[in-house]
Parts: sequence; structure tokens; C-alpha cells
Amino acid sequence: MTVQGENKHGARWPPVPGPYILIGIGGFCGSALHFWISAIFSTLPGTLLVNTLGSVLIGIFMYESMATGRFSRHARMLLGIGFLGAFTTFSGLALIAVEQPPLMAGVYVSATIVLGLLGVFAGRSLVGAWHRGC
Repeated sequence: MTVQGENKHGARWPPVPGPYILIGIGGFCGSALHFWISAIFSTLPGTLLVNTLGSVLIGIFMYESMATGRFSRHARMLLGIGFLGAFTTFSGLALIAVEQPPLMAGVYVSATIVLGLLGVFAGRSLVGAWHRGC
């Protein structure tokens, strides 16, 4: 790593605070929305809903970003890493899973992974269909 410039991964050194602030703002909003939705539903269904919805949104946002270049690097930091990263949560999944009987924990973790993958594919398909229709 150099004293000033970029490290071996292309990140600026010393770090510029702007990206961290964007990610922090997005993270604050995403985790607050997750908490609000989880308060409406009970913990297990609420977290499953949040993770599935977040996966669809990640699929839409990231595929749209890759397909069109419409979103800037800063928008991807704010929305992709910050908001959606905090909105969806592996720690919540793990905590809820260990509180369940073993069979229910296995079903819950499996359903979360399957629905998450299907959500990303669905979001990607929606963006692809929308662009083909335009």
C-alpha cells in the first residue's frame, strides 16, 4: 500500500470520508426500515419478508445498474451497499434460526436462501423484461 493514492484493491488511501458517509446514511435507513417491518410482523416472517423483498430489490437495482449504467458509483454505495445491505441481514437470519427447533430452523434457513436467490433472479428478470419492452 502506498502512503497516498490507491491500495492494491484500487481503494483510495488515505480513505475519503464521502463514501463512508453515503454507506452509513443508506445503512441507517435500511436498518430502520427493517426494524419497522419486523415490528409489524412477528420476527421470523418479518425477517423472511425483509430478506426476500431486499433480494428482489438488489436484483432490480444491481442489474439495472449493470445493464444501463444509470446509477453512479455513489448511488450504488448508498443504495446497494448501505440501504439494501442493512435492510437484508444475515445476522437476523442466524439469530432467528438458533431460536427455533432444529427442523423449523432448517426450513427457515433453506427458505431464506431459496427465496433470496429467486428474488434476485426475479428482480433481474423484471429489469430485462422492462428493457426489452422499451
